[in-house]
Amino acid sequence: MSWTSTRSWGSSWAVCAGFERDGNLVRLGGSLDGAVRVGQRATLSLNAAYEYGVVYSEEFDVDPTTGVLDVGDVVARHPTTLQAGVNLRAPLNDRLELIGRAQYYKVKSETTEATSLTPVSANSRLTFMLGLRFRHD
Repeated sequence: MSWTSTRSWGSSWAVCAGFERDGNLVRLGGSLDGAVRVGQRATLSLNAAYEYGVVYSEEFDVDPTTGVLDVGDVVARHPTTLQAGVNLRAPLNDRLELIGRAQYYKVKSETTEATSLTPVSANSRLTFMLGLRFRHD
């Protein structure tokens, strides 16, 4: 059994006077990737990523009778993103291969009715795929 992994940490920062303005953001995140040999020929790949952000948004209020938009103070939100995945490749013979995949992600936007007309607090998805791959030369 062998194990290989790569790690990377990245960030994008913008530092300037008056940074706390509507629409500005800072993100910091990292990712991990690795692969494990299972048995003689199968490979299991793993990956994960996480991102943390600071987003500045103006609070607002809409008067339902007139539709007038009142803009308030700039507030900070802290959205996060988590992604994870597993991939399997297992050759069955020279032309046939079993493949599988499971992927998960979750996004927390931390929007509220004060910072968005249609706030979404979180969104997540889990998907699975299993199949056979035929190679034709």
